[in-house]
Amino acid sequence: MAQSTGGRGRSRADSCLTCPQLSIIRPRRPPFTSPIVPVAGVQITPDQMITAQKYCKYAGSALNYDDVKTAIENLQKALKLLSTGSE
Repeated sequence: MAQSTGGRGRSRADSCLTCPQLSIIRPRRPPFTSPIVPVAGVQITPDQMITAQKYCKYAGSALNYDDVKTAIENLQKALKLLSTGSE
């Protein structure tokens, strides 16, 4: 006996035939930048920590819009701030 389709006229197996095909989008590599070397004994102030958190938040928001370039830029800003203590 056929599986019930809830009145839609097609089975679960048939519905997969109408699913859109997904393709993998590979972002372009950003231009090479020299690695950020932390300064020994860097002390991060509370304001700098808040700023770094904002950069990370902005990066997450950029990814929600598939804006990989902006996400990378904001993450690099956060890493530089946390590694060196300066923007």
